[in-house]
Amino acid sequence: MFLAPWFAVAGLVAAAGPVLIHLLNRRRFKVVEWAAMDFLREALFRSRRMLQIRDFVLLALRTACILLFGAALAQPFLSATADAGSNQPVHAILLIDNSLSMSYQRLGGTVLDEAKRQAQSMIENLPRGSRISVLPACGQPSGVTFDAHYTKQDALEALDAITWVDRQAKPRETLDLAIAAAGRTASPARKQVVLFTDQQVDGWSAAQLSDQLDQVPGGVKLVDLRSDPADIENSFVADFRVRDAVVDLHTPATFVAVVSHQGPTERRDVPVSLMVEGQVVQTISVDLQPGQRREIEFEPYPFDVSAEPGRPYFATAEAVLPPDRLPGDDRRALVVPVVAALPVVFVDQFGRDEDPRRGRYGETYHLRRLLAPIGNQTTRDKQLVRAEHRTIDELDQALLEDARLVVVAGVPFPGAAAQLLRQYVEQGGSLVIAAGGLFDPAAWTQDAWLQGKGILPVPLDAVLVGRLPEESPNRVEYFQFDFNSLKDHEYFALEGVSAEQLRDLYGSAYFFKTAAAQFTDEIKEQAVNSVLEELRGRESAVAEIEQALSQLARSDAAGNLSAADRRRQQELEQQRARIIPNWLRWAEGMIDATASLSIEQRAELSRPTVVARFTNGLPFMVERRIGRGKVLLIASGVFSGGDSAWNTLSLSNAVLVYDRILRGMMQQTLPPRNLSTEQAMLLPVPAAQRNARFSISGPNTQDVPLSAEVLGAGQYGLRIRECVWRGLYRVTAHRPADAPSGDGPLWEVVLAANGPSDESLLSGDSAASLREKAGRTAGLETEKALALGLQRAQIGGAHLWKWAIVAVLVCLLAELFVLAWPALRGRGA
Repeated sequence: MFLAPWFAVAGLVAAAGPVLIHLLNRRRFKVVEWAAMDFLREALFRSRRMLQIRDFVLLALRTACILLFGAALAQPFLSATADAGSNQPVHAILLIDNSLSMSYQRLGGTVLDEAKRQAQSMIENLPRGSRISVLPACGQPSGVTFDAHYTKQDALEALDAITWVDRQAKPRETLDLAIAAAGRTASPARKQVVLFTDQQVDGWSAAQLSDQLDQVPGGVKLVDLRSDPADIENSFVADFRVRDAVVDLHTPATFVAVVSHQGPTERRDVPVSLMVEGQVVQTISVDLQPGQRREIEFEPYPFDVSAEPGRPYFATAEAVLPPDRLPGDDRRALVVPVVAALPVVFVDQFGRDEDPRRGRYGETYHLRRLLAPIGNQTTRDKQLVRAEHRTIDELDQALLEDARLVVVAGVPFPGAAAQLLRQYVEQGGSLVIAAGGLFDPAAWTQDAWLQGKGILPVPLDAVLVGRLPEESPNRVEYFQFDFNSLKDHEYFALEGVSAEQLRDLYGSAYFFKTAAAQFTDEIKEQAVNSVLEELRGRESAVAEIEQALSQLARSDAAGNLSAADRRRQQELEQQRARIIPNWLRWAEGMIDATASLSIEQRAELSRPTVVARFTNGLPFMVERRIGRGKVLLIASGVFSGGDSAWNTLSLSNAVLVYDRILRGMMQQTLPPRNLSTEQAMLLPVPAAQRNARFSISGPNTQDVPLSAEVLGAGQYGLRIRECVWRGLYRVTAHRPADAPSGDGPLWEVVLAANGPSDESLLSGDSAASLREKAGRTAGLETEKALALGLQRAQIGGAHLWKWAIVAVLVCLLAELFVLAWPALRGRGA
């Protein structure tokens, strides 16, 4: 049997050439009577016999050379006994790798086009009665069906409908598709799984995949579609971001793009363009070296938009390269929140009684100046935050309803405000608690720890550690950051700054006094168990209230609700509001990402973690998630200056870490507008608009309808799955079809989707490497040619073509020997 039988046929036809030449050039003799010839007749007869034998041998050798060469090109093989006949129906499961790298353009189309051609050939050659599953390994916007096709035409149509998406192929998910498809179709029982891929995959590991490979019937054949490494050339935008997490109208935004290049030669004068709101605002030309990853910082761009105070305006931006052979990764998109006057509440020991002229500084003074520098009224309206400076006694629900962030520093004790702050955090607010000033750790532990049910991430020792310089003038003792504890955390890691530079930056701060956080395994378990107990009790209480409200609602519908019942209904609703507070206004448009988790999983999220430590081993920052928000404890003060400063951090350049942290915490209170192409996104919808008509438009997507889903009690949202290509998308809400027409849509939301940058690094593992990674040959096979067919047979003689080439060389050597024999014989005589 042959993998390429046409080469064998061509060899057979070509082999007729030497025979025809031999027949056409056969010697023809003319009879001439010559008396002397009689004496030589016997000698000539013997010589003629030798020439005929020699010519026959040469003809046979030359014909054999051509036949063997054609057979070698046809790649012969021997097929042993299969566990089913090759003409018996089979359930073919074709996995088509449709990741970003499969859109790489080669002669004749993309890599995906080649995969489709080979898959089409396989489908057309399947035995009669076969079932065919055609599955895109990276999914499609319309979803994936596991039902097998009964006709080849249906399978070919499904194959033709597969398009590339801006995602990365993942082995575990790909094998899950094959297992699910095999389990869905019982007949035919004989299965074969074939993966068409450019091998741009990672994660083939025996330890991780052995259980799945055992579940794939008949193993997996990998059809190798890799590009020639010498032919690979690709430039792409690996990252695109704005320097600060949140942009304000007062400060121009700095955009940073990271561009990478892969190829044999450099690219010169490559234009990298910055687009804002669809317009090119800057272009920088750069030279790209092979293997280079270059960071490009654009000139600061001032946003001139109308941002309502306290509400973000979402601007669009893109970094764009000229198109190349992989155009899908030549840009990255970003939705930038532009804000003005976000309400932030700062609470310290003085509040509005602060008086810098008398040297009376509140502990939050430096933080307020970081986020809201002093200026005139016009400037203040454009600044990032609108600072509300209060004391702890002035905190109330009305002040916190719109607050994006609350900072409490230098306060002796929280008192009754601890419970209010707990509700604020549970609804999604961010809270920073800092020591310094008049901070009393014993009072804070008593009011705010509550065995894990308060707002303090961990309890504190009653006695502070360290002394201020004025308390020990003869000997100043200090401690510093433990750099190894913070160097890898996102709060402290700065883009483009080396580890040594970071060490010098954070080494410039000196600490004299701190609160000692109790961070032990027992404390962490207590924090988790307290939340678990609270969630269980809350769930039980809410279930009882909901049941009672349902009964009252049925009575109301029947017209049997008495005045006492109506008062009871109001009391139950108020009781539910106390158990589940819902007064944080901006949180109404946010979706609870933990809603789908179990109670145990949500409780585990509340486990406190240490962000950074001092050189004396004590924690500097401790973070804990509570409900939908989080609390950050800073064990030392945040004010530097005067006689009561606990440290010098705010007087050093390292103070920028506070700006970074606070901006990041405020960003988390803004609706997400940037997403990955590999994940779906939930977009909240007001309950009153759940019947509106929704659609999404973007790259390769135009007015695709969406439907609102029920996410919980009174919560609705849109599940966005259509963002599978990088770029900008717009989700639009229109009035219901039966509603009176109005001017324009109800609202429009812009989203930015981006794919994984690793998928742009075009490389592929060899077949042997994949086998080595998988650690097995029975569950994973790699075959270059598809003509092996969908048979679960053991293939033998796969290397016969090599022996055929050896035979060709032997025949050529034999021909040379036969031609040279008379000369060798004469020389020997």
